[in-house]
Amino acid sequence: MHWDRMTMDEFATCQQAEGLKVVQIDGTWWVEIRPFFFRPLFPFAQLDPQQQRYPKKALLGGYLHAVPAGMPANSTMNFFVYDDLKNYSISSLSSKRRKAITRGMKNFTAKLLTNQKEFIDGAYEVYISFQKRTNYSYKDERVNRQAFEEWSRSLFTRPKVTKVGIYHQDKLCAVETSYLIEDVIIGDTLFANDMSLKLDVTDFIYHRVREAAVQTDARYVFTGFPTGVMSLDQSKFIRGCKLLTIPARCKINPVTLSVVKVFMKSSYDKLLKIIAPPAQRPAEAAIVSETDCCQSCPPAAPLVDTDTAHSTPGSKEAPPARQKEPLSSEKQSINETQLLPSSATPAQELAEAEEAPEAQEAATSDSRLT
Repeated sequence: MHWDRMTMDEFATCQQAEGLKVVQIDGTWWVEIRPFFFRPLFPFAQLDPQQQRYPKKALLGGYLHAVPAGMPANSTMNFFVYDDLKNYSISSLSSKRRKAITRGMKNFTAKLLTNQKEFIDGAYEVYISFQKRTNYSYKDERVNRQAFEEWSRSLFTRPKVTKVGIYHQDKLCAVETSYLIEDVIIGDTLFANDMSLKLDVTDFIYHRVREAAVQTDARYVFTGFPTGVMSLDQSKFIRGCKLLTIPARCKINPVTLSVVKVFMKSSYDKLLKIIAPPAQRPAEAAIVSETDCCQSCPPAAPLVDTDTAHSTPGSKEAPPARQKEPLSSEKQSINETQLLPSSATPAQELAEAEEAPEAQEAATSDSRLT
């Protein structure tokens, strides 16, 4: 497994091909992850809110982005990552994870996918198995063979997207795609058939990715944002992911926020998880209250000052009516916390492990959507 680093423009082209709405402003690519709500296309991008121009459509919705240490922040962003990549070793894992990986290594082989026709012929059946099991809604038009072939053709025009096939007895049973942007390996798509789940394909894939990442200069492997679904998030914790927290800036139009709470509750709940500060996400993953969200995302006052924020790069936003004090320099620094499930029963852990591929296929949207 190997990654050729993408430029940001190449990344934007890839995401446009996937159907995402992206726009470039002063050299920063933004993605419209929900109608009128934006974040940087590269989710780890740290932007100075005092120097940043935002997409004009964000006036009606909002935006979320990380900020550099020492810059004004009123929120946080949480990322599931593997870190300390150079020191990864299977011997550092728990006995249960080592056992799962060993079982996977006995049953699977990983190969780079280079033949488009072979990919279509083998992967479509795997994708249908995945969809029947999960009813996963993101890009579910691919259940149509023609739509799947169109996506496959587009995928194979992007050589810097690493495409890996997982085989059991010479038959394709899982697919994983990823790419390297700056110093982050981003997990994009993963889907697997039912049989491979029973043989620990998820642990096998994580192991292969982390093993290959040792040979790169990447700082993180990004596996997605928190989803707010306990079983899916815990499936990452039990496989060694950490929750990386970075200071952020979040603003949401108050009218839009009230609508989202009622009509897009799942998106709202997920946003709460993404911006939850460390003190409000103990090991049991408590949900942030609406009051706290409103403090992080001021519901009063306009989203931005329309006369200044979209005019010059150095313009400043209108001050919100209610805003937290800027974080101290100590709190501005990146805070990494490893949260481990503390009360999961063996049956629950098995269920979480079974759902892990769904969590990873959701990374197709987790790495882009809130």
